[in-house]
Amino acid sequence: MEMTKLPQMCWIVVDGLPKWLVDRQLSKNPTKFPTLARLMRTDQIARLLPVSPNCQTPPSLCSLFSGAGPGTHGLTGFDVPDANGPLATSNAFAAFQSDVPMIWDHYAKAGLSVSLCHIPFVDAHSLGEALVSHSYGFVPPTVAPFSIDISDGEGAHRVADLGLQVMTQRHPDGGVWIDVSGPSGSAPQKLHLKSGEWAPITIVSGAPTLACLCETDDGVQVHVLGSYSFTPTGQAPDQVGERFPFVAGGLAKVFRSGGFGRPLIDGGDGRAERVLFRGVSELSKRFWAEAVVAVAAQKADFILAYQPAYDLLFHEILGLVDPENAHSTPARALLADALLCDALAEIDCGLAAVVSAAGGRPCVMCSDHGMKPVDTILCPNVLLKDWGYLTTRAGQIDPDQSVAYFHPAETGAVWFAKTAKGDAPEAILDRLTQAFAEYTGRPCGWFATDVRPNAHDHFAQHRFFAPGVGQTLKAYLDGPAVRPSRKTADHATFTEDASLHGVVAALNHRATLPKCVAAQDVAQVFTREVHDVAH
Repeated sequence: MEMTKLPQMCWIVVDGLPKWLVDRQLSKNPTKFPTLARLMRTDQIARLLPVSPNCQTPPSLCSLFSGAGPGTHGLTGFDVPDANGPLATSNAFAAFQSDVPMIWDHYAKAGLSVSLCHIPFVDAHSLGEALVSHSYGFVPPTVAPFSIDISDGEGAHRVADLGLQVMTQRHPDGGVWIDVSGPSGSAPQKLHLKSGEWAPITIVSGAPTLACLCETDDGVQVHVLGSYSFTPTGQAPDQVGERFPFVAGGLAKVFRSGGFGRPLIDGGDGRAERVLFRGVSELSKRFWAEAVVAVAAQKADFILAYQPAYDLLFHEILGLVDPENAHSTPARALLADALLCDALAEIDCGLAAVVSAAGGRPCVMCSDHGMKPVDTILCPNVLLKDWGYLTTRAGQIDPDQSVAYFHPAETGAVWFAKTAKGDAPEAILDRLTQAFAEYTGRPCGWFATDVRPNAHDHFAQHRFFAPGVGQTLKAYLDGPAVRPSRKTADHATFTEDASLHGVVAALNHRATLPKCVAAQDVAQVFTREVHDVAH
């Protein structure tokens, strides 16, 4: 990425926001989205083309920030194959060791200052005094999520792992009082929880999180999300964290397990999805607030902020509005559409808040990828095992005896032994696609690519399986080769699917955006267009 024009700029990344969802909602009710509707009217929204061969979040963000594709920076998924072994995987954020410079490195080299809100891949030491502030706390949580069953009524409950004593008492106005006594030195918490609503609570000192009371067919439970605790670089104290907790996981897992009530796809009435939406909405406030605070401070030439919260909601309900999706019914689509409308309205409001805080400084935004509706999981390893190409030992893939397998990192890569005799890789892949097409009635495919990071000496992994419409991939070894998906939307391989297209926008200035921008070209387009407008 050639970076010769480096203007002052604020850049917001909204994880997982698909272009088709924006188009759908704006066509139905543009007045609810004044910011996005204005951008659409003035032709300031373009289509983002996701990275290939896999557009999961780490390779997408890395391509956005570096201007390089996965073949250069080496990330091909949320997890990546590890060079330590043919089955080994590593989390892509932790595994990243590329010497490819990021956009903030170019700013620092030019003597300009940067502020980075929840941004991975940052070498703070190399940025030196150019780094005004940096937050990134996606590490093992300080407090793990937990749930307490209070179906038996009032009483005492102990959370042994955390050393907590939780007293519950019915509140006369509905809901419950919960009284939490933590380890020595932590302040006791007393909180009134109303059914289906989220409230902030601090379980361990310095680690605020969110709690929710849910009354379901299976009883009454209090769900407490986990918490990250960290000190952002260049920010003391963490003024945003004092108001908005940095929540660690739990939402999607509890939702899918029925902890918020029966999901729509299991015959629920929408209450579980509303609880999920409210949780995502509360979670999102942390990221909006950090962006607005950083932008309003006017201390950095370049500000980059990440908003990951809504991706959690999209995974669970986005496919319900697609009439071709097996999970969709008219009633489910109506409920999901209303929640998606509210979510997009919050995004619209968040973008407006950033623009207002910028005080005229150019602001841009994009997503990292889109999201495709899914209802079906394809399991290539089940067929490869049945056909004798994949051998197991002690319930795991035996790489020494296997001819081919879909790698456990689930990037889409199918690995083939370099010295194997018999059927060619192309013939095996053709057989897979034909079998899955016969099972599902939907075509799928495969493609070759030059992306070959972290390959093992015994295997080649430059062929990727491409799931079709409504399909995603898993590396399961046993059970059905085709099974229903609990998620209704996903993003992974086969980036030619238009539902995986994201958005690119100039928020508060007129720019000449191309109709389509590849993810690895976004930084170049933003810096060029903002520079040209400023001059």
